[in-house]
Amino acid sequence: MKKHMDKFYHLLTYLFIFAATPLIAYDYSIWQEEELPAHIDELASVEINVFRGYPYLFEGTMEGERNYLNQYLISKNSVWVVAKDGERIIGAITGLPLNEAFEECRDCFLKENLPMEKIFYLGEIVLLKEYRGQGIGVQMYTLFEQFVRENTAHQEIAFCEIVSPKDDPRRTSDYFCLDKFWTKREFVKRPHLVTQFSWKEIDNETESPHPMVFWTKKL
Repeated sequence: MKKHMDKFYHLLTYLFIFAATPLIAYDYSIWQEEELPAHIDELASVEINVFRGYPYLFEGTMEGERNYLNQYLISKNSVWVVAKDGERIIGAITGLPLNEAFEECRDCFLKENLPMEKIFYLGEIVLLKEYRGQGIGVQMYTLFEQFVRENTAHQEIAFCEIVSPKDDPRRTSDYFCLDKFWTKREFVKRPHLVTQFSWKEIDNETESPHPMVFWTKKL
């Protein structure tokens, strides 16, 4: 009898927890060539919103972000994994083959004589602040890697992130380092693979170069 009662109380606890925690369903889509142009402004707006925060402190403009995202429109092999809350884009991952990516990325691998044709480049992973901590980023990345595995011949995924010093006085209290997120997904940081991107930081008058270190994962 006690064994059955224990199971009953465990079931009640389970139902109470999930009844007290609303389950929010978000929509996930994989967009390619035909879907991208109609949504470029909305994604540009999300990216500007996210990258204004630390550590990028990016003072972007819609025109500049459109020009940046145009690289994905040029490529016939690019992909966006998009998360939506209703009709609103709340997060996305962008990607394309490394040999079709930005010169700053290609040059880094060329200098090391690494075979770019085998690498798929993850350009950005962005998620609006109010939606973080719900597993949306995990789901987006899972779909992204699944797409690369099933629809391309690439053997590796690479991305780069800004190098931010631990003692940076501009670091905000809500900053969350993603190293554990990427390590858990079997990415390895490559300190010898460093490139630079230039952008204008908030409250600065001119652009400045920012070091970006690559992470890679074998598929």
